[in-house]
Amino acid sequence: MSDVVVGLDGGAVLLIVRCEQLALVDALGRDAGRGAVGPTSAEGWTAAWLETEPAALLAATRPYLAVTRRPGGVLVRVATDEGTSQCVIGDGLPVARDLDDVAGAVGRLFDAPHRTGDVRKVLETSARIEDLADGLAGTIAGCPEIRPAVPRRSVVAHRGDPLAARMAAALEGPSFLTAIDATWSVLSDATDPSHYVGLGARAGAASSGSRGVVLALWRGTTRASGSTSSGVTLFRGDQPVGATSWNSGWRYLRPPDPAPADDLAGLLSEQVTRGRADMVALRTIMRASEWASDPLAELVTLLDLPNRILTVLDAGGRDAGGAAGAGATDGAAVLSAELVPRLSSVRATMAAVRDGQRVPPRSPRWLRAVWAAGTVAAAMVCLLMTVTGIAVIWTDGAVADTASTTAGDWLFSAVFAVLTAVLVPTAVRRIRRARR
Repeated sequence: MSDVVVGLDGGAVLLIVRCEQLALVDALGRDAGRGAVGPTSAEGWTAAWLETEPAALLAATRPYLAVTRRPGGVLVRVATDEGTSQCVIGDGLPVARDLDDVAGAVGRLFDAPHRTGDVRKVLETSARIEDLADGLAGTIAGCPEIRPAVPRRSVVAHRGDPLAARMAAALEGPSFLTAIDATWSVLSDATDPSHYVGLGARAGAASSGSRGVVLALWRGTTRASGSTSSGVTLFRGDQPVGATSWNSGWRYLRPPDPAPADDLAGLLSEQVTRGRADMVALRTIMRASEWASDPLAELVTLLDLPNRILTVLDAGGRDAGGAAGAGATDGAAVLSAELVPRLSSVRATMAAVRDGQRVPPRSPRWLRAVWAAGTVAAAMVCLLMTVTGIAVIWTDGAVADTASTTAGDWLFSAVFAVLTAVLVPTAVRRIRRARR
């Protein structure tokens, strides 16, 4: 589903409580508004992102850690049977004693008193609720899953000019580049296979034409259950325009708004299949947060993508046999991944020119249309001047009302004839490129 965790996009409260996930969902009910409850850790802790603070639950529950968004900062509270410690972060300088109290309480809460100093540093340096959540998750081993499962491996599938994919791989390298067929290429980060945003943005920026597609696919592992999560992100230009994930282990207090999922389904259908996808099935899978079978395999089928994309994904972006990955049914040949080193923009362009390859257009369509129109206008002017020069020479100056032709007339005609010969085919090529 597209709306992964409400708290990550403006949620007001992060609550960590010693309670099972389903029990916490029942206890919160609908009083907390929109929200999401994560999986329970082995230590019995569960995290929830909520739209509003559950006052009744907090009054009756101990122990808990609550982080509440406030204008200019966040309020951090730790409640145990012994009492409550709290401090305000980001709203001026917090009192050192309050920081010490809260840091010590957090350390004791998660049976990690030796990490009190590290917790204090997190409190001092985190002015946003998301930063504080990430800091605590990275500092306290007993902390439950605070964000949905992150990708463990990912690939960027690119449909379009293979050179555009190669340029993206070089600019964001070192990267693995696998040619699936004449139009599809797969890229993955050679250093960290979980990273895909940079590659997707580079590939999207280098792509052009109405048939260009840049799609990131990933798999991860839910920390609490060990089950496989997965997701997909669609890029347009250098920006992601839609994303969804499945089987993250998070449960929602209210059904999320289906509009973002439906919008993503429409974008995928139009951009990938030219509107030929089964929209009922595509909306169903986009709206789902849990999926019994492999959702990526079903998405590949719905969008008529090459199954070998999943083969490369399941091989971590490296060399893969055709039968190695989920859904890899369209051939058993080994897919060879090329390691592309990182290059600067200038060096990547020079390498493409040196290899005798054309540099892919990176400009937006409207700018290509302007260039095409300008080239057509210049070609028409040069053609008119060439015809005029030829007429002057043909009539021995009579057209221009001169006594005779001169060397300048011949030079004038020759220059514009050459310019016309160059600009006319250039204008034709630019018109074709602008229409793509």
